[in-house]
Amino acid sequence: MSRYGVRGITTSRMLFVGPALALIALFMIYPIGRSLWMSFQSGRGLVLQFAGFGNVVRLWHDPVFLKALSNRSSSSSCRCRS
Repeated sequence: MSRYGVRGITTSRMLFVGPALALIALFMIYPIGRSLWMSFQSGRGLVLQFAGFGNVVRLWHDPVFLKALSNRSSSSSCRCRS
């Protein structure tokens, strides 16, 4: 046993950490999960259908996306120091 007592997860510690974890879940984890779920959907507005990997396949066959991806990868690999 340490000088300050047992170092475990206690109720009082969770009362301090709990609201922070709830806010992180609300404003970070939920939007990421929601956007991943919506990336597998196809449609407009509230009329959505499950498309699976069809959107990903369409994206990888799009020449504009491939050009933007190559521009981004070449600009991130070139670091200019001043």
